[in-house]
Amino acid sequence: MYKTIYIPVDNSDHSNTAVDVGVELAKTYGSKIVGSHVYAAKMHDKRFKQMEAGLPEEYHDEKELDRQRQIHDSLITRGLQLISDSYLDVMKAACDQAGLPRVVILEEFDAAKRADQEQHR
Repeated sequence: MYKTIYIPVDNSDHSNTAVDVGVELAKTYGSKIVGSHVYAAKMHDKRFKQMEAGLPEEYHDEKELDRQRQIHDSLITRGLQLISDSYLDVMKAACDQAGLPRVVILEEFDAAKRADQEQHR
């Protein structure tokens, strides 16, 4: 009946319950599970730029600010990827334990790209 069951995950109680229910449905119908988590690292870039005026004086040089932006961006992006991976690990483990096929989707949300796509629909 159901070939694929889609489960967005975020480590909430609702999400974890959805994984449990999805696994049971998939076992019943021989379905595969697609799990996803979307994160928005670019949102943090905007917030960092808003906070730049409050940085100590030695960071106000444009070259130093650019360096700090790059550091911040890489740390936030990697941190959000790790968090997202941990959310998806719950679904992976449940599927593996039940012997179910699974697909994992991890994506960074890009609001500007999404707005452009919506505009051209």
